[in-house]
Amino acid sequence: MTAASAKTSTSSSVNENNPSNWGSHFATDGMMPLSSVNIFATDYEQTPWLMVTLDKNSTIELVRVFNRRDGHGTLNTDKYNYKYIYI
Repeated sequence: MTAASAKTSTSSSVNENNPSNWGSHFATDGMMPLSSVNIFATDYEQTPWLMVTLDKNSTIELVRVFNRRDGHGTLNTDKYNYKYIYI
């Protein structure tokens, strides 16, 4: 269990404007499906973001980001600028 599990989340966009397949709620559901749906994904954009609302003040010691598991994801820090996590 983590501080972000099943918490309310919002994002800069949702892939194909389809939250049923790629909504921000999938970022906090604790699942890591092998399919290309039921995962969180934004549209292609310069600076995508995800915000998770926690219930209370929390000490954050670790933030873990997982890439999609279906082989179609790219997590390249130089190309996509995944360099900053703001808490």
